Amino acid sequence: MTVVQGTTDSSGIQFSPDSGHENGIPVSSLATLTGFSEEFIKDELLLTNGDVSINELRAKMLLYLKKNFNS
Repeated sequence: MTVVQGTTDSSGIQFSPDSGHENGIPVSSLATLTGFSEEFIKDELLLTNGDVSINELRAKMLLYLKKNFNS
């Protein structure tokens, strides 16, 4: 998917190349995009608040994948 500043996907969430770097990505947006509940995302990624930076999300997703799909 190519992200262009100011684009909106079918769920109505607006994306930009820099979104999430400083302000954080709302867990509610992740829930909408993935179909998982906010509580599930918070529990599985060990998040303590409602926003996560893109760098924090990448690090936590990597840990989650290693934990759950380690062969």
